[in-house]
Amino acid sequence: MTADRHRPGYVRRRIGRALLAYAVALAVGAAVVAAWWLSR
Repeated sequence: MTADRHRPGYVRRRIGRALLAYAVALAVGAAVVAAWWLSR
């Protein structure tokens, strides 16, 4: 995993993975809020 750090696409792939994780967390949060809103 440490050798992968020196490749050119490492930073872009890491940013993409962070954005993907953020999008998933946002979707889960939105689903929880929607479920709470509908079940009030």
